[in-house]
Amino acid sequence: MANSGSEMAERWPLPERTVLAVDYPGYVVNADRAIQTIGGSKKLARDVVENVGMPIELRYRYKDPTSHPIKGEIISNQNLLLVKVTRRVKKTSGSSPSATKPPAITSAKVVAVIDKSVRFRKLADFQYIVPKTDPLAQITDALRDIN
Repeated sequence: MANSGSEMAERWPLPERTVLAVDYPGYVVNADRAIQTIGGSKKLARDVVENVGMPIELRYRYKDPTSHPIKGEIISNQNLLLVKVTRRVKKTSGSSPSATKPPAITSAKVVAVIDKSVRFRKLADFQYIVPKTDPLAQITDALRDIN
């Protein structure tokens, strides 16, 4: 039973650009530091392209060799990256305060296709930060500096 009054939606082509999405388990303030905690952009790109099957390791303290990583995995999917822009028109100084709010202008655009995602669904391990004055930490630092 097709409704004779309905129309087909307008078709839009999908963009050629593909991107990788990372479901980062934390609040990202500095994107470069967040990428560094995953191993850096080069290592992440290599792992995604080669699809080695090894888990992606997230280390919140990436400079600390004693920190335990959170294991993540690469998942294939077909999602869209949508960018929504909302612009509000500023009130003019001559308008009355009882005037209605000007309408917001909203637009959305599909920017890329997300073909793979990195997800960190495993539980994080409890960690103990070793103080710098601890003999084990001093030995570890000394051995690391020999390289």
